[in-house]
Amino acid sequence: MKTLLINSFPKTGNQILENAFKKMYPSVDVVKSKGAVGDFSLNSNDVKVITSLRNPQDSISIAMSEKKAFLNEIDTVEEFTAYYLRFYTGVLENKDDILILDYDVFFEDFSNVDEKIKEAFGLDSEVTLTFEELHNEAVNDEKNTNSLPTDSDLNYFKQQVLSDSKYTECLSLYNQIKGML
Repeated sequence: MKTLLINSFPKTGNQILENAFKKMYPSVDVVKSKGAVGDFSLNSNDVKVITSLRNPQDSISIAMSEKKAFLNEIDTVEEFTAYYLRFYTGVLENKDDILILDYDVFFEDFSNVDEKIKEAFGLDSEVTLTFEELHNEAVNDEKNTNSLPTDSDLNYFKQQVLSDSKYTECLSLYNQIKGML
């Protein structure tokens, strides 16, 4: 294997995973995708695709509050929930070919990620990292700190997500995938 491709919905720990994998597996190329469903098909002997699963309310509301650059064409809560559904339907359809990491689990215990990578790809980590170290590094990274939402903004977007008619579908899909982990 030559490449770990991180392909996740925005705001599900992509930057944290990228920083971690570059330190843990320095002999492997680590590439972060732009959350494209089609990138799941890139999985091969040379490329291993990893995605992170995070609950729809948090990931959609944070993505909405930050308006990530590659989602500039997405503006409304309906468009964000539709994108979440498309993305994670792709995860479900490709579940046998990708490694799905649970954001809530690696947020609490990052050693779980190392175990999953070793089990799935046979890679041994060269260092032990904690989520707290990685999170602080990502937050302190200048490109990330300019766009951190306030609690008030985040609560506003969370309420919008909860009121969207497709939210229950997002939650159902999330629970279906989480149940497989």
